[in-house]
Amino acid sequence: MAGSKNVKVSKEAFYVRVESSDGTVAFYNATDHVGKNMPFSKPKATCAMRVANEAVSFSLLHLTNKNSALVAAKPVTIPRGPLSRLERRAAGHGPISTDEVIIEISSKAPGEKGEDELLDIFAEPSGLGDVFAEGDNSKKKRPMKPALIETFKCKLSRDENSVARLEAADEEHIFELPKGALHVSLYLQSPVAAVNRPLAIGFIGHVGKPGTAETVTRVAAMVLNSISHLPDFRILGQIEHCVVPANPARGGGVKKPANKGAQDRVVFKVNTFLFDEQLTPVGQGAVACEIDLENANPTSGKLLVNYQCEEKLAPVFERYRAELDRAIAGYMRTALGEDTIASITYDVVLGSVTAGTVSLIKDAVKNIPAWDLSPTQSREHAG
Repeated sequence: MAGSKNVKVSKEAFYVRVESSDGTVAFYNATDHVGKNMPFSKPKATCAMRVANEAVSFSLLHLTNKNSALVAAKPVTIPRGPLSRLERRAAGHGPISTDEVIIEISSKAPGEKGEDELLDIFAEPSGLGDVFAEGDNSKKKRPMKPALIETFKCKLSRDENSVARLEAADEEHIFELPKGALHVSLYLQSPVAAVNRPLAIGFIGHVGKPGTAETVTRVAAMVLNSISHLPDFRILGQIEHCVVPANPARGGGVKKPANKGAQDRVVFKVNTFLFDEQLTPVGQGAVACEIDLENANPTSGKLLVNYQCEEKLAPVFERYRAELDRAIAGYMRTALGEDTIASITYDVVLGSVTAGTVSLIKDAVKNIPAWDLSPTQSREHAG
């Protein structure tokens, strides 16, 4: 585990995102294949992860069809150069608050060529960057680094379901997508106290048609949304999904979701009986629940639910929210089946939830039971 002499590395891992026969995509741990042939023939993306004292770093690479074939033909390699760079850059930004994201966008020098002739600027000469060059360029001179790294900040918020939203800290910056792969780095502080270090994400890939106008906030949201499919990042970043705003650079401004009528919403009530760790009764009351039909992460295997408890439960409800969420998620898996839930989450992501889907979920929660809850346990209430 290479790194600078002041960096202590405790973990390295390598993940590959692939598409299954039903069209779903997910990351698979391929760390055991480091130094060996890639275990997948058509990778959609790769992500290297390193845990060090400076930061937890992720090097995320989105692949085109051409580059996918080249990566699949190469041994799996941990890109330690890019990961070390992320650690250094994260340390250079100093303390980062939990409600902000620092974004770096790298621009190429004038006259540099496109993706097929450019080594990955974040990779070592023998690393994954080689897939961006034609043929075997391991002996070729490494091209110059970007002429400019521009830095921006976004405000970061998370709702009760860890759905994240970004907003430009200052005036929104609009730029033109490059002909080759886009190079972006994001830095944010993990809100998990035990982590106590920043998360650094290096992204290389395409997020739209070259030459079109894009905003920094949208690009950052797309990167966060992509890496939220990796369970390790979801846990450390507490981001289940990141909302990607409409692009005001293309006209029309930010599109606001339409107000939904009762027929378009899934709202139901759950009666709860709360106990402390010694199973002494704390209180009881109803919790209004609403399935989120606008945000979802298909790889997490659950529907997102928003909760509103009775006023009398408000002083203590936060201690029980996570356990109630687990109980309802388990009930939904039993009532609908994992395949159906996966299909619904993709409908939510694609904005194609139908009246039939709403009716299906309503039928599933129609007879949902009451629950006995402690901060760490749950069971159906008897009686």
